[in-house]
Amino acid sequence: MKTFGRWNPLREVQDFRHRILRAFNGGNSGKQKSRATTGPPLVSIAEDDSEYQITAELPDSRRDNVSITFEDGVLSIKQCQRDGAIVQDFPLPGNGDSRQMDIKFKDGILKVRLDKSGTAA
Repeated sequence: MKTFGRWNPLREVQDFRHRILRAFNGGNSGKQKSRATTGPPLVSIAEDDSEYQITAELPDSRRDNVSITFEDGVLSIKQCQRDGAIVQDFPLPGNGDSRQMDIKFKDGILKVRLDKSGTAA
């Protein structure tokens, strides 16, 4: 009679996660810190009657490696790094006015203020 090992469903999930991380890390198996293991930046979005306030934590980025665009109601934050670019898109309800966008970046914290336009979409 053959004896089989005990089935552990969590092990299958861990094996899958390991394969995915290895693919995104370029095969280094987590030996080098990578965005794939740390995840996307923490982002907070708030609004009041006149503007949207977006705050993102980008601790490993410099100002010249970050670009912000606002098109068709979507705010995009792009981080360029050695191993590629990370782009996050944030659809915003209503209309924002990209001509009235204030961007500040200090100590790894990105703050964007986007005025709302007076017209509805």
